[in-house]
Amino acid sequence: MLLYHTITIEAGGVTTTPTVLSLQKYKTLIEEAEDFIKNRYLPNIISIAKQYKEYFKIGKGYTNYLSFAYFADENGTNHMFTGGFVSNNQYEDYDLTKIMEDIKYSYYEDNALQLTPIQYDTYKKEKLKKMVNTAGVKLQDMMEK
Repeated sequence: MLLYHTITIEAGGVTTTPTVLSLQKYKTLIEEAEDFIKNRYLPNIISIAKQYKEYFKIGKGYTNYLSFAYFADENGTNHMFTGGFVSNNQYEDYDLTKIMEDIKYSYYEDNALQLTPIQYDTYKKEKLKKMVNTAGVKLQDMMEK
């Protein structure tokens, strides 16, 4: 008799092997959530917001917002939630290539690189170079001893 260790709650989530049934169930749950949000939640939020317009000024802080698109379709082009930038109540599309990562104190081999967060392949290559160089130095030190 095999005894399985059941994992019910684990920090960071639980990994399971997806089955056709579990994927169908997940898809159904997502569709139900989407229907609820579009047909019940958002109309309520909008009607309440119309009734309490003064609340938009109470506790007002920064008026600049940045949001990234998420929940892409199968092609990765259309998103359920579009991203953009709002500055002084004006919406603008954003260009991800204009967002730069400051790498002055990073461990890249070439610190002159100007990376955008979406250049993950460059990051992986630089990390690999660093690991190889570090391993090579350690190996060389061991061989000299």
